[in-house]
Amino acid sequence: MDIDANEVVTVELDCDGWTSPYARSITRRQLGELLTQIDDMAETTDAAQEARRDAEQWPAPDTAYAKAPSVIR
Repeated sequence: MDIDANEVVTVELDCDGWTSPYARSITRRQLGELLTQIDDMAETTDAAQEARRDAEQWPAPDTAYAKAPSVIR
């Protein structure tokens, strides 16, 4: 089955807190590009969240060395 990249489809977004859905008519090509961008954004967000979780595992330097002796000693 061949898919026409220029065929117009309607995309409807509906999120919690929105008063009404957001709908737009776009081509299948535009939809593919939009989904690729969303997928890339999700990967970036996932990587940022993972980095933040890794950073949260270690205490801040001030906390970690609070009871350490002074370098002058």
